[in-house]
Amino acid sequence: PSRPRTRIPLLRRAPASLLLLAIVVATSCAEAANDEANQLYLAGEHRRALARYITLIHENPELQELRVNAGNALHQLGENEQALDEYGFAIRAATTDVRAVAHYQRGNTLFRLGKLEGAREAYMDALRLDPKDRDAKFNIEIIDRLQGVPEQAAPGGSPQPSANRLWVSDGTSE
Repeated sequence: PSRPRTRIPLLRRAPASLLLLAIVVATSCAEAANDEANQLYLAGEHRRALARYITLIHENPELQELRVNAGNALHQLGENEQALDEYGFAIRAATTDVRAVAHYQRGNTLFRLGKLEGAREAYMDALRLDPKDRDAKFNIEIIDRLQGVPEQAAPGGSPQPSANRLWVSDGTSE
């Protein structure tokens, strides 16, 4: 799913050109810093990535995508309860696209904890928000198979671990 445009709080009584410049600079800085944190994450430096995401969250509390990224880093570090907290924050505060990804990631963490019913419900929530999410559909099928639920007319395939989705500056998640 694509990420919504970043919203930066507007300054009151500022000339329009100054306001536009402030928005562009703030957005560019946050996106560049998020890209830097994502590179740390992708390089396996999850602790450093998490520290960067936390700093970015404090600097840009309106960017709920950062909560999902912090949750992903926590998930990789095995700090599952904290990861669930970050996903929960994004689910409550974010736009539909971000909430869909947060539900999906929450499902991954619950699955890791062996909480299959909770994981299935999280994937279902992701699917309700993004009916085209093939990964969520696949993961629901895997859980159903693990729980012995009869298979419906769904495409086959072998189980594959789902990767965490990171928000990137080009407006997508990977």
